Amino acid sequence: MGRTRGLAYLRDVGRRYARRLKAAIREGEGLRGVRRITRGGNVVAEVDLVAEGILEDTVRERGVPVILVTEDRGARKVGAGSPEYVLVADPLDGTTNFRRGIPFFGFSLALAKPTERPTLSDVFAGLVMDLCHDELFTGRRPRAGTGGHVAVPGKLVVSLYAYGARVDPRYFRLYPHLIVRGMGSLALEICYVARGRIDAVMDVRGIARAVDVAGAIPVLEEAGGVITDLDGKGLDAELDAVPRISFVAARSDAVRRRLMRLI
Repeated sequence: MGRTRGLAYLRDVGRRYARRLKAAIREGEGLRGVRRITRGGNVVAEVDLVAEGILEDTVRERGVPVILVTEDRGARKVGAGSPEYVLVADPLDGTTNFRRGIPFFGFSLALAKPTERPTLSDVFAGLVMDLCHDELFTGRRPRAGTGGHVAVPGKLVVSLYAYGARVDPRYFRLYPHLIVRGMGSLALEICYVARGRIDAVMDVRGIARAVDVAGAIPVLEEAGGVITDLDGKGLDAELDAVPRISFVAARSDAVRRRLMRLI
């Protein structure tokens, strides 16, 4: 399938999955309970496991064979025949928000070419759904980066993640120069950058994962935004749930450079 058909497939899976997941959340009891805490300190709640099962059933019923990569179960083949895509999913992005009753959580899906060891650079389409506000974000990755030249007057509004892990203390120099927001859903926040609601998302902890951001990257880049590592190089990592990423996602490269000059 081409990129256009791939995005149509994502939208179809995303809409079916959203209906089922929202119904499960409405009807479910005990979904806020904690099942386990991973070695990296990530909380796996009952809702995460329920969401994974619903997503896999939705993908299987859709009938397109894929390699499905998720946060808790890793990679597995779903469907008969040679896989047409690698489907990378965060079935519930913002679990802590959900458990606390904060209405800012959703899910993300991304499509990549089925290579032997796919990475973020292989992702070509993405979808992010805000389950609390029924807002859908989709995008196809441009064949060449645009970067944009958005100029933002005044202080930048930035979602900055620098907690819960050892980080280089120089990043704390940013706080006096920014209007800082941290909303608890990386994929949704990157889509907010794409829409111009905030200027950047910056995670300097080194514990984000490819599954956290893969679905939002095409949305951001189609809108002219950029995402890089902390050295300004293209962000790339294997499409798995291993914590290893720090990144800056900005409305334009001009905004990214302005942000980095503050350090």
